[in-house]
Amino acid sequence: MANVLLIDDSKTVVAGVKAFLSKSGFDVVVPERFVDIHRMIQQYDPAAIVLDINMPTLSGEQIGTFLRRNHYHGHIVIYSGEPEPRLKSVAAAIGARHYVSKDAPLSQLASLLEGLLPETV
Repeated sequence: MANVLLIDDSKTVVAGVKAFLSKSGFDVVVPERFVDIHRMIQQYDPAAIVLDINMPTLSGEQIGTFLRRNHYHGHIVIYSGEPEPRLKSVAAAIGARHYVSKDAPLSQLASLLEGLLPETV
């Protein structure tokens, strides 16, 4: 089972995405606070990080930049309700190759992760 780190400030989104991805065969972990992200990466070694970009304390772009500067080389998937041009822009800025709109069915996110991590699901 692949570890996926889910970073989103909405408890509703976290609950829905975590439940769906867990049923799809992923082990989903969620940091309680932003300061827990680095520790959780070291502890769980996530194969992918699903990252919202609109959050009040730190933006997804700031978190993505932090991840890359701290040598996280796994997959980062931008997951946001922003318009597609903004998703593409943020993804390019932080070296993420994939994004999924929150308007898309959760099955699209699960399918993307299954394609990125086929040997672990």
